[in-house]
Amino acid sequence: MAETYQEGLPMSQILKVIKKKAPKGAQFSKDFKSGMSKSAQIFIYYLTSTAQEIATKNKRKKIMIEDLRKAVVALELDPLNAAVNEIIALMSSQVRVPAEESKDGGDAEKEDSSEKAPENADEKEAVEGEQEDILMEE
Repeated sequence: MAETYQEGLPMSQILKVIKKKAPKGAQFSKDFKSGMSKSAQIFIYYLTSTAQEIATKNKRKKIMIEDLRKAVVALELDPLNAAVNEIIALMSSQVRVPAEESKDGGDAEKEDSSEKAPENADEKEAVEGEQEDILMEE
C-alpha cells in the first residue's frame, strides 16, 4: 500500500472495544494502545481496498454492503463472516427516516420530525451497541 496512514480513529473507541474482551482491571501500555490503533486502521484500509476491488470488477465506483460481505469471504475472515451478516441484517431491519420530509406537509411535519429525532438517535445508538456486542462475541 502506497497510502499514508493518518491518525484518525478515536482512541476512546479503540479502548472501549479492547476493554470489552480484556480481563477486568487490565491495564494497557501506551505502545499497546498505539499499536492497536494502527492495526485497526490497517485492517480497515485492507478491507476497504478489497471491497473497492470487488466493486470495480462489477463496474461500480460506489462500494456497496454486498462488496463488504464478499471482501470478508475473499480475505478468508471466516470468524467475522457471521458477525458481518448479523450486523447487515440488523441494519436492514431498522426503519429508515427520509433525509428530507415532503414539501406538502408544511411546518407541522417539520415539528413532528424534529420530535422524532431523539428516538431515532436512541435507536441508532442501540443498533451500534448491538453491532459492537455481535463483533465482541466472535
